Amino acid sequence: MERSAWTDERLSNLAATLDMSIKLLREEVHTLREEMRQDFRDLRADLSACQRQIAQIGWALAAALIGAIIALIVALA
Repeated sequence: MERSAWTDERLSNLAATLDMSIKLLREEVHTLREEMRQDFRDLRADLSACQRQIAQIGWALAAALIGAIIALIVALA
């Protein structure tokens, strides 16, 4: 395997390339985090709406059960 000498110019080029790559990676991670935050906000909103709907269904079932019990009591009295 041939060894190549790393001159100051080559090291500077490598450092500049690495700096640019790290900067791009940070921007990409920042963008991804923002997208994830928005997706989590949307998910929380969807779950909250689903929870409200389940609670409404539960209250409707409770009201129907109470109505059926009252109707049964009236019918047997």
